[in-house]
Amino acid sequence: MAGETAAFARAISELAAAPLPEAARSPARRALLNVLAVAIGASGHASVEAVLAYAQRHGGDPVAPVPGRRERLDSYYAAMAAGLAAHIDDFDDMHLATLIHPGAAALGPLLALGGGVPGGRALDAFALACETELRVGLAVSPWQYDAGWHTTATCGVIGAAVGAGVLLGLGPQQLTMAIGIAASQTLGLRVTHGTMAKALQPGKAAANGVLAALLAARGFTAATDALEGARGYFEVLSPKVDAGRLLDGVGEHWELRRNTIKPYPGGVVVHPMLDAALAVRARVPDVAAIAAITARCHPLVFELTAEPNPADGLHALLSAPHAIAAALLDGEAGLAQFSDARARAADVAALRTRVTLQRDPDLARDATVLEVVLDSGERVTERVAHASGSVARPLDDAAIAGKAHALIEPVLPGGTQGVRAAVAELDRAASSGDLFSAITPAP
Repeated sequence: MAGETAAFARAISELAAAPLPEAARSPARRALLNVLAVAIGASGHASVEAVLAYAQRHGGDPVAPVPGRRERLDSYYAAMAAGLAAHIDDFDDMHLATLIHPGAAALGPLLALGGGVPGGRALDAFALACETELRVGLAVSPWQYDAGWHTTATCGVIGAAVGAGVLLGLGPQQLTMAIGIAASQTLGLRVTHGTMAKALQPGKAAANGVLAALLAARGFTAATDALEGARGYFEVLSPKVDAGRLLDGVGEHWELRRNTIKPYPGGVVVHPMLDAALAVRARVPDVAAIAAITARCHPLVFELTAEPNPADGLHALLSAPHAIAAALLDGEAGLAQFSDARARAADVAALRTRVTLQRDPDLARDATVLEVVLDSGERVTERVAHASGSVARPLDDAAIAGKAHALIEPVLPGGTQGVRAAVAELDRAASSGDLFSAITPAP
């Protein structure tokens, strides 16, 4: 296992030297529109307010936009705020094989450093940042995640450094240094799930990646074998490594194509249960008649989303019993169903007590069998082989546009079309200026 860091930096530099193929740009556009919409929708969250307040007091020159906000921040804190906002509602994109949400950390560099570069390079930098995260993730999955690391952040910082490096035009040697600097700033613990700190991690990964590339551009050095070296990223952060996944087919096979767009907030392994619960609700309109609910699911549900009694909305995002109960009661599965109010509501709490989860290792991560028993003894069963929004059942462009509209309009009334157009035309734009204007409220 020798030379992966430098070889990967060389491969990325070669890819960045020419426009990426549509096989990479197309999924990048979908992910970019989605992550911008999610970040705009969450731009007023208390966690985002806290970061902005701190950054305005302690940050540098305000040069970069924050989606959905009039304020501008320095490049470091703008990247942090964007990554945080993109992930706080757990509504961003998702790569099921690695459990990485690549868009959050990849968005930060684009906003922090992409203002003065051609639009095509900005889109390619975002795509290569995402692709890097997923390839690093494949090399350490599932072992790094199982050890307790939050791979969205631990892999996100490497991807953010690559995206920032592409925007800055770093060559292979400087990009190797950027990856090494980023690897030394790894962060992300799963113990934070259910708190604001979970979303801070991809935000901090984005900021650290930007810092890594800026330092590398100024001659800052790091280990040239930071990923594969003894006591390096792979060895320290993962009990087992398949390092060949990092470079396997790079530039030919795009792992970004397996990145998916969520139709619902919350942990992705809960989504098949939401599909099933909404289908059952259509068949059983009298929820008061439900006596018991059993959900057969992949064992990962128990590790990630088995919280039976969430205390607030952030915890509810990681609660399968809550998701099932709220969807059955409300007939919807949007952000409102994962609010603090619904997490604490008496009717949801009562129905959660009737939910039983059953492990079924034969089911896929995006599958479930939901059975509802009525007071009459009648049983209603709903099987979901693959959740909506999964690789097998991806959201189409119209559905993504609808999601974007629902998230953007409350913050930027009438602004959705402008954001969509700016993303669609980014690779043909002279700069990212139109995109930055579209995500910023009018004075």
